[in-house]
Amino acid sequence: SSAIASVFMGTHMEAQIARLQALYRAKRDAMLQALAERMTPYARWIRPAGGFFVWLTLNEPGLAEPVVKRCREAGVLMREGSAFRADGANFGGIRLCFSQATTDEINDGIAVLAAVTAELASERASAGTLRS
Repeated sequence: SSAIASVFMGTHMEAQIARLQALYRAKRDAMLQALAERMTPYARWIRPAGGFFVWLTLNEPGLAEPVVKRCREAGVLMREGSAFRADGANFGGIRLCFSQATTDEINDGIAVLAAVTAELASERASAGTLRS
């Protein structure tokens, strides 16, 4: 019976892994597409080969915490990169998770992120606090 279970689990697991890979790949690609369409003027990122996150680095490091805060107030959750550093240093990074969201939620969330980032960048530029 363990041989039958082993064959079943092997076949079942391979199919499940393939299904999940396709699901997460589609979500990752939706996030990357939304970022390319909306965030190119404000940030850079690397296409992840694995995992459930895209690391976004804002062109203006001082915007990360206020962007995350305003997005949270708008109902879009993300985490500033300083939370993942041993020294807590602010480097302008934001960790975006795509594993739990639908592709529609990803698109809507990136739209909010882009609007908030543009608004804060504009406010800082108007106040003369944007670094060159």
